[in-house]
Formats: sequence, C-alpha cells, structure tokens
Amino acid sequence: MGALRGVAETASIGEAQPKSPEAAPWLPPSELVARDEELLTELHEKLSGGSIGDHQGYRNDDLAARAQPSYTLSQLRDLERLLKERGTHSIAVPYGMINVDEEARRIPFVPATETRAAHGDMSEKVYLRDHIQTAWAFIELHQHDPERYSPEGAMGRNLLLSAFHMLSTNRQLERQQDVIRLRGAATQLQHPHITLEIADLNSEKDLNWRHRQDTQAMMAHLSFQALGSGFISDDDLSDRHRRMLADFVPYLDACGYPYNDHNSGSWEENAVPKRTSVTAVQVAALHALLSLVTGDSAKRFTYLESGWQVHMSGGENTDFVATLDAMIHRGAAVVGRQLPFETPDEEVESIRYRELDATLVYLLRYNTPDILASRRIPIGKEGNVCTEQEIVDIIVDRLSTLVDPVTGGMKRYQRDSYERVNFHTNATQWLIKRIKRHVQEKSDASGRPVDLEEKQRLRDALVPSGREAMWTLPVNQLLAAHAHRTLRLLREQGVAAAEASLETTFSVLNQTLGLITGHDEYHIELQPDGSTAVAQTPAYRFPESFNTVDGRHGQRIIASPHTPLHWSVAMHREGLGILAKAVEQIDLHRAGPPVQG
Repeated sequence: MGALRGVAETASIGEAQPKSPEAAPWLPPSELVARDEELLTELHEKLSGGSIGDHQGYRNDDLAARAQPSYTLSQLRDLERLLKERGTHSIAVPYGMINVDEEARRIPFVPATETRAAHGDMSEKVYLRDHIQTAWAFIELHQHDPERYSPEGAMGRNLLLSAFHMLSTNRQLERQQDVIRLRGAATQLQHPHITLEIADLNSEKDLNWRHRQDTQAMMAHLSFQALGSGFISDDDLSDRHRRMLADFVPYLDACGYPYNDHNSGSWEENAVPKRTSVTAVQVAALHALLSLVTGDSAKRFTYLESGWQVHMSGGENTDFVATLDAMIHRGAAVVGRQLPFETPDEEVESIRYRELDATLVYLLRYNTPDILASRRIPIGKEGNVCTEQEIVDIIVDRLSTLVDPVTGGMKRYQRDSYERVNFHTNATQWLIKRIKRHVQEKSDASGRPVDLEEKQRLRDALVPSGREAMWTLPVNQLLAAHAHRTLRLLREQGVAAAEASLETTFSVLNQTLGLITGHDEYHIELQPDGSTAVAQTPAYRFPESFNTVDGRHGQRIIASPHTPLHWSVAMHREGLGILAKAVEQIDLHRAGPPVQG
C-alpha cells in the first residue's frame, strides 16, 4: 500500500484543487508525513491480533459473554450495575463560575469529554447542546423511576438550571434581542452563544462559532416539558429565565422558521435552511409550549405570551394559541415533505445537499411521528398520509443504511470528512489548520463572516478520503428512542405491541454493547504540546467514534481520541434504564395488575 494514504500521495491532493500557484500550500510538510509513518508503525505494532469483527462483533470480551438475544429484568439491572462499576456510565461534571443576578455563583456543566485531557475545543469549551441533552437524559430516568434514579433527578435539575443561567446572562439576552430585531440579517456571531469557553460562562466575549443551531429549541423543549410535568416550577425561574423562554417564539420567527432558518444543525456545519432534524426539534418545542399554555395550569404560564405580544401580535396574529398551532403545522409540513432526507431541496452537486443524516434520529427522540400522524401531514414526495408506526418504520429503515457492518457504529452521513481516514495524524491536522487559516484570512480581508461552506468544501476535497468515522452517539440515541417507544406502546396498545418493540430494542442494545471499548486497544492522542502520540484506549468507554488509519501496514480501526463522549454516555445510560423499566412494566402486566402511569 505505499506510504501514508492521501498525504504522501501528494498528487491526489494537488488534483483536488484547481491548477494554480495556490496548490502548493495545501501539501503538508514532508517531516510531518515521515513522523506519521513512525506513528502508524508504532500503532500497528501495539495493535497485535485481529481488528474489529472479532469476538462476534464485540470489542469487549466481558460484554460479549453477557450479550443475550433477549434480557430479563435482573440481567438488565446486572448490566447497568456493571457499566456503573466499570465507569462506562460515568460523566464527569465539573463546576465553573458565572454571574447570576450580579452575584458570582458556581454551576455544574457537562463537558464534551474529559477536561483533563488535551482535546482542544472538545475539552476547553462547553457545548450547551451536549449539556442540555445530558440533563434531559437524567430527568427522564428520574421521572420514570424517582426512587431508583434520585441522584440523576438531582443532577438533571442542577444541569437544567445551570443551562438557564448560561443562556440568560446579560450578554446572552442582548444577543437574543439582536436576532429578533435584525431577523435574517443576524450573523452566527450575533446569535445567543451555545458554545462557551469554560473560563467565560458569562459569554461576555464574542466567540467565533456556529451558534445558530438546534440548541435553543432543545432548551425550550426541555424547559416547557419540565414545567409541564412539575419537575421544575415557576419559583425556580428568575425574571431572566422567564424572558428567555418568553422570547423563544419571536426568536424562532426572526430566524426564518420554518422555511428560511439557515441553521448549522447539531454537526455545526454550514448554515442551510429547512434542515429536517432541526425543524423537527423546533416543532417539538412549540408543541410542548402549546401543551403548556392550553393545559389545566395554563394561567400560571401567561408570561410565556409576553414575547409574542411585544414582537408578533397584530394583524393576523391575534391569538397566541392559534399562532402556535399554525407554526407547528407549517413546520410539521416541512418535515413531512422532506422525509426521509435532511436537506433535499439543495442543489445535488452542492455540499449543502444531504439525503440521509444520522440526526434524523431526533425525529424519534422528539416524538415527531406522533405529531405528523395526528395532524395527517403528507409524507415524502408521494405525499401519503401515514400512521405513526409507518413513519417510525421509514425513519428506522433509512437510518439502518448508515450503520457500519464492521464496527456497528453509524456514520453521520455519506462522505463525512470529520474524523475520516487518518484524521488525527499530524499531516491531516496540519491541513485542517491550514484550511481554517485560509478561510479566516479571506474573512478578515473581505470583512465578511467566515465562509463555512468553502471551509467544508475544502475539507471534503483535501482530507484523505475513504471510510467515514462511525459514531456511537446516534446508536445510543436510537436505543433510548426504542426503549421509550416500547414503554409507550405498552401503555397505549398493550403487551403484544410492547413485546414486538422489545425485540428490536434488545437488538439495538447489543449493537451498543459492541461499541464499548475493550482491553489492549490503542489510539492516536493529541498531546499538550500539540504533537500526537500513541496512547492506550481506556476500556469500558464509549468513544465519540471509531476512525480508520491507513499506512504502509494496512488499515486499522481505532477509537477516536475523544473518549469518552459524555453525550453518548448519557444516551446509553437513559436507554438502558428506560429499557429496564419497560421490561419491569411488561412483567407486571403479565402478572395481572394494570400498568400505571
């Protein structure tokens, strides 16, 4: 196989760009290529024995021995205890300082991975999306079994309130108002910041990032749900928190929902309107808000109309509930028409065009099939009205095509360049930094924002091609979604429907167990001085993804250096806990007493 693929073969890199004097700067220095050859040789020597695919698809021998076609409640509880003891389900929650009503306060936050490791942005920043999703997982566990998951309930509450604090500082509320005022003219930098530096949780500094994401809708959805269920009360919220929530609807409207919201989505890429996954989360947030303001306790939540009254009422908008219902229907229609694709309206040749995307799992997490079916929304190009189960089947079937038969992980989408072949080698990292510098220099010279589309296009063209990264997160999200659906089917349709769902959920559980690292694994890790080195991969962990390295000794599949990925851990912890609760309820149903709750 020659030398380091896609890097030493410099002709292929040069050919990926137009023939011009600018081609040479894209070629990594030869000393980095040589260093990577040594790195991959060392990695090959340490990875003695077979690669992925041994042990019947399991990396971890202990878990391979425990895997079953189906599980009893006691087996699931034993597995839960084992993963807790081995640290698989551990999530490090450090504390940082923030000003709350002009008073300094310590608040917990969820980092993407371990902060003591050298992971660059992954260990130096707080991604509020990861933080909010982890809080939601803990809250779900507690609400389904308050006694067993009392610690999770306490932590979920603290994480939710800390998210409120981080999104309602003076600067964050100013940004929210700026977007409402500027509407479509607001730049990424002017949106409320959803990625924060750990040293600046007040978000005083403008951080160059893709802040226009689905995070605001995720926060609104969780907040409205928590208020509606009584998990938190109005007394827990300050005036700042209420203002943030009250302005969610006009903020969404100002962003161009649902037709012109140029959103970067969870993968933080170039901004594209009508992302199916993003619109589905936004619809779910509006749906949760509608339930809140039309429920038995609606009078307690009249303050949630104040933003609409100030910024949107008048003309045809004379009724808040009617406005919400119309917004939900328009968004649901976009989601239904685009299924099962993410951004099908873009030009096929464009980097913005996306058919399948792993973020479509959000539609299962946020009960989108139920919303679409209940509103009789036409689905896909054919425009058929489908049942909830039919919509679930469409999503699950299409997501299955992204599953990697080698690792059991799921690619984010076809031709994903992030963590692709040799991504964490010195030469490829040099190239990625060179691309970032290139687009930043063009931005500085023109006075315009960084062209994220050009950045992604260059990375796709220049980063070594080949196998995409295979992620653990969407598979663990799928486990949680199937577990919740099993419990819901038991309540609504009875034990036969729940048992049919249980079979699928057990299969996904086994798939997730195959994603947990085993012993004697090694990966490439970034060092504090910026260099790379071969390091042992901790056992019993969910990495962000599994990556392919390709050198003179052939291809090997290794864990990403971002191990563990806490969001992925939270999803598995929730999925396994809810699955155990579903099996417990099915057992009770078989024994005779009716299912409660």
